[in-house]
Amino acid sequence: MQNRSPIASAQKKDNPYVWITWLTSLLAGTNHCEWAAWFQANYKFEKNEFDAGDWIVKHNHLLNRRVLQLESEGYKVYIEDENKFTVLGNDRRTTVAGKADIVAIRGNEIVVEDCKAGKMKHEHVMQVLCYMLLLPAPGGPAHCRGKKLEGRLIYVDDELDVSSSTLDTVFKETFRETIRLVSNSDPARKVPSYRECQYCKISSDNCSERVEKQESDLFQEEHDIF
Repeated sequence: MQNRSPIASAQKKDNPYVWITWLTSLLAGTNHCEWAAWFQANYKFEKNEFDAGDWIVKHNHLLNRRVLQLESEGYKVYIEDENKFTVLGNDRRTTVAGKADIVAIRGNEIVVEDCKAGKMKHEHVMQVLCYMLLLPAPGGPAHCRGKKLEGRLIYVDDELDVSSSTLDTVFKETFRETIRLVSNSDPARKVPSYRECQYCKISSDNCSERVEKQESDLFQEEHDIF
């Protein structure tokens, strides 16, 4: 049963606004709390803040290093805000937005890249696929609009190509279903757990089921199962 109680400390948005990174873990199946994405899409609220200072430094170093490399290889490089997209859905109410780290163009070759300072995750692939899908759409930047993009993930010591062939009908339909779910007027499924809640930006003020502490693995009750 879904939590439909009023959310006192949040303000309802006029229309759903979805930032692409709220969706990637759902698309990858690594997180299952659909409600968190639904709430962020439909409400303005005071967010939990986490210290990202070290991550930002590492990410910016990796990004700048990659830009220099691509430019030395003859690419025209667009970074971050130059690659922002704001795509309005066919329902004329739901907006999906985001920005890619890098779009590199050389002749007819166009590659969107995302730089990751941490370890590889499947949701990173979903993020790049979303960029490949939405950057060419109406509402995408002029240098991508109507174009076919390839994708690439850049890690500190590795790279992973994301082929446009992966942008298939299954992915597109899964993306549409996820957008319909998080833009719906009814709340999506809430699946609280310590693993998913610990870095969630939605505080207990707006989510009474938020799991703040992990049960100790040391405490075990007696049983006769095995």
